[in-house]
Amino acid sequence: MASALAALLLVGGTTLYITRPWDPNAYVTHTTVEADTSMEGFPGEKGHLSSQDRIEETRQQAINEQLGETLDKDKERLSAIADSMDACHGDLVEYLDKGQLPDGRDLDASMQSVGDELSALREEVDKLDIKDAQLADRREKMHVLFEYLAGAKNVLSDAWSAAKRDNGSLAAILEARTALAGGVDSRGYDEWIQLFRNAYAS
Repeated sequence: MASALAALLLVGGTTLYITRPWDPNAYVTHTTVEADTSMEGFPGEKGHLSSQDRIEETRQQAINEQLGETLDKDKERLSAIADSMDACHGDLVEYLDKGQLPDGRDLDASMQSVGDELSALREEVDKLDIKDAQLADRREKMHVLFEYLAGAKNVLSDAWSAAKRDNGSLAAILEARTALAGGVDSRGYDEWIQLFRNAYAS
């Protein structure tokens, strides 16, 4: 009887030692390594771009290239507007010298057209959806060009309005010449247009 009891205890003890019910990881045989979570959730931390990210990056690059080309063309259009403004200035100076416009030209219509083109182009440039910093800087430089041309156009408009008063009287002509030349507190046409040319070339 004693030997049977001893055998039973031996078998039970061996079974408990093998199964170890108190240790849930007793039979986990794979190697475990703690995950490095030091950068987990860190903003902008990526090992590589996902496929979707690469597609978006390529798409944005194409958009930026197109926007750059648009700004180049708009800058060229701005130069053409400046040339048209110079033509208006030439007609106005000839009117002040002779008392009439050459070849029956309509300076009112020409001035209006130049002003409309300048305003429309500025509106187009302002509407461009620019997110790239370099392109935004280029647009800011174009804003400076717009300001210089707007200053030149305002001088022309003031001078032309003065020249037409009193049927082009001597006082009106003198006032128009003064407006074109500018003074201590105001820039004349030549100064505005030179500022534009210098900024355009830089």
